[in-house]
Amino acid sequence: MKLAQIQMHVTADKAANLRHAEDLLRSVRGADMAILPEMFCCPYDNACFRAYGEPEGGPAYQMLSRTARELRLWLVGGSLPELDGDKIYNTAYVFDPTGTCVARHRKMHLFDIDVQGGQSFRESATLSPGNDITLFDTPYGRIGLCICFDLRFEELCRLMALEGARVLLAPAAFNMTTGPAHWELLLRQRAVDNQCFTVGAAPARDEAASYVAWGHSLICDPWGTVLHECGSGEEVAVTDLDLSRVDAVRQQLPILSARRIYTISAGGRSAIDFSDSQMAQFFKILVDKSFLLRYHTICGCPRCPRSADIFCAAGAVWIERKDTSYEKPQRKAAQWAGAAPLRDVHLHLHGRRYLLPGKGYGDGLLPVPLRYRHVSGGAGGLYHVQGHH
Repeated sequence: MKLAQIQMHVTADKAANLRHAEDLLRSVRGADMAILPEMFCCPYDNACFRAYGEPEGGPAYQMLSRTARELRLWLVGGSLPELDGDKIYNTAYVFDPTGTCVARHRKMHLFDIDVQGGQSFRESATLSPGNDITLFDTPYGRIGLCICFDLRFEELCRLMALEGARVLLAPAAFNMTTGPAHWELLLRQRAVDNQCFTVGAAPARDEAASYVAWGHSLICDPWGTVLHECGSGEEVAVTDLDLSRVDAVRQQLPILSARRIYTISAGGRSAIDFSDSQMAQFFKILVDKSFLLRYHTICGCPRCPRSADIFCAAGAVWIERKDTSYEKPQRKAAQWAGAAPLRDVHLHLHGRRYLLPGKGYGDGLLPVPLRYRHVSGGAGGLYHVQGHH
């Protein structure tokens, strides 16, 4: 698969940015897929996000769809400010060669930092977080998509890899503080950890901007080798990704298949092996901190009428109903637990049903580790979780 990285200058003129992005895309020769940078049509500035934003289907969306269709190209539209009611999201759209939007990723982790003597920024002052993990299928294989700060959360990238992603794409605008320190390091680390290709697509550097991007769009292979790195200025780079390299590296160095799952019990640390690799995969997600699991299936088990979301944070798990919001999970969970204290959580994974017995929950937190006990019967799909009262 040949992939084009469009490292473009972003100006204060949205219409000019859209025209320039289209011109650069049309200059690409021989690529199967192209990716634009984060906020490719809007200055990276809280003061600009609402003014430059648009609802789904707006001018930027239409330009991306039309260009993908006319060039017969898979197109990852960097990101742009998406307006949805009174909320603004940092959103990436993906279009297939017919111009159909096949995926939408709303940045899950907002960039709120204050580095002493360096960069300070607070996305949450204007933007809202997305809640969904984004994967899409292509003729070349499954691809995972995240935006900038999302890349720092290894459990998100690991889940995408476990769900079959062979390439992880990250439109990102690292700055002059985080870029030199962490940009290449993170892309190489995620590639090695997950044994897949990683692609970072950055805007070109503008020293006069209120937020100065690092640039240096980069591609790593599953061995952590940098296949291409742009400079700081505007550049269009096409790189050939041999996706068979993913299988070769995973066979030679079986990190993902050799993983064991660790938890902490009353007697200290212990390793737990499961014959069902999907069970192990789910448990890994449970014990990872600060991660939102969004997968749901309906198992049809008469004992489990309610589906629930799972949140994990700092060694604790709490359950909340599907109709509660992401913004206030602790308060919502506490309200639910106060109304009807949770006793057991049942996991349904590929025909096996596991019970995680609980005790008292106080504010709605379910302690980790939890003792696994196989319970006969039950059927269901991957990542199905049920709460019982």
